[in-house]
Amino acid sequence: MDDQALAAIFKERKQFAEALRALDTCITESRDAKDQILEGYCHMSAGAVLDELGYFEGAGEELARAEPLLKTDRDLASLAIGRGSLKQRYGLGPLSQSYNALAVLDFKRGSEYA
Repeated sequence: MDDQALAAIFKERKQFAEALRALDTCITESRDAKDQILEGYCHMSAGAVLDELGYFEGAGEELARAEPLLKTDRDLASLAIGRGSLKQRYGLGPLSQSYNALAVLDFKRGSEYA
């Protein structure tokens, strides 16, 4: 969890390479400890960093890696909101209407879990 907190600080400081390194350590250590929930949240955090960098495809891949690791409604709500936010940012281009519609569905799914 320390690495995840450290990654958040690096992200806020716009030190994205350092944030991703800390999250890689977080993923590896949580996997070794068999802590699936923490690993899922580390993948979600990595997705947020990649989203901030504009690497939307990579961000989506990280969120997809998180999905099978998260079990509770609270965790799934966080994931759905993360997906909605990603799709909303994805939709800043010429296909904005379809991505915004998908984002709304994810936000609704997140509120259902909540």
